[in-house]
Amino acid sequence: MTYPSIKETVYHSRSRHHAVLVVPHGADAREFFRFFPEIPNDPELQKVWPLFQSYLEIERDGGASEISHAVAYCLASDFGIRSQVVELNYPRGLVDGGRLRDHCLRPCLPLRLMDSLKEAMLRVHETSLSYMDRLYEFMAAEDSSFLIDIHTMASFCPVGKAGTPYTLPVSFPQLEDYVNQYLDAYSHAYHRKIDLICADQTGRKLADPILLECITNKLRQADYACLENEPYHAAPIYLSYQHMLKVPSISIDVPKHLIAVGAVEDLELDRLQIDPVALRALAAALASGIAEAIHKKKPQL
Repeated sequence: MTYPSIKETVYHSRSRHHAVLVVPHGADAREFFRFFPEIPNDPELQKVWPLFQSYLEIERDGGASEISHAVAYCLASDFGIRSQVVELNYPRGLVDGGRLRDHCLRPCLPLRLMDSLKEAMLRVHETSLSYMDRLYEFMAAEDSSFLIDIHTMASFCPVGKAGTPYTLPVSFPQLEDYVNQYLDAYSHAYHRKIDLICADQTGRKLADPILLECITNKLRQADYACLENEPYHAAPIYLSYQHMLKVPSISIDVPKHLIAVGAVEDLELDRLQIDPVALRALAAALASGIAEAIHKKKPQL
């Protein structure tokens, strides 16, 4: 049996215009654990199971799928733009669907368990890479299409001992420290804004310029603070880099408090609750920007 690495949802419209929203890190682990029962049944993991579950939820882009579906619905219903949501169906804390093969496995499992599952998890990841290659070919044949890579992130950046932004690498022996750096980060001053990921590590712009301009303008008009490539950029090991080389696209990373219930200082990253009103407001701004970019790039048919 092959693991279902990809979930697709199409929001139909009569228009020939097309938007693809890709969610590489939105999946929880429930279906993955049914396919790989060795993980929840591992004796070493069972000793720290609540901690491991918190780790997976912190690493998950909670709300990214909801944002993508809300944007796609708005594009189809309000702007007549056919939209496709592509969700990678495996947990980012174990296999990072937003990275290339040699960088996708996360060292969060006991070593023996990791060694036993490595090849099987790489096959899951390879299925999604092959899908992306076919998607690029399909989009290249379209007259008017954009790819928007949707992420969410912790609202505060972890800091190191020097008090400057620093993220401790994940490992099974240091899993508790890894989790706590995010749970404790709210007490520091590094409050994140929407990150419009549009350039590589040298500052070279890769995102479609029209899409970047239109989304930036619509977000700011709706009073969302946004920056470019802060805290992340499109490094070559990330699929965001590949997306922008292959098709007109951009990556967007949204701080989780912008779509969550309650105040930012009360945000629980491992127990995220989505606020439907905040979700609709953000989706409307993003959809408006995407629609305007499509209109500018290709006259209405």
